[in-house]
Amino acid sequence: MLRISEEGLFDGIRYATSSLIDRIRGLEKRYPSYYDYTKREKKTRSASSLLLPGLLFLAAAVVLTLLYYYA
Repeated sequence: MLRISEEGLFDGIRYATSSLIDRIRGLEKRYPSYYDYTKREKKTRSASSLLLPGLLFLAAAVVLTLLYYYA
């Protein structure tokens, strides 16, 4: 399965955001350059880590919809 996030499309945004947050916190950047950031070893996550939050938001949406129409 092709995942757009694994193709490097958002690497520039992630690098800039993490660098900005590190500077705001007063920390040194984790990666000295964008090139180093793109050549790092990437961790792969499973989709199951998103299952619980997705189900919670879906349940909240159903409850709020029922309250809206039947309360």
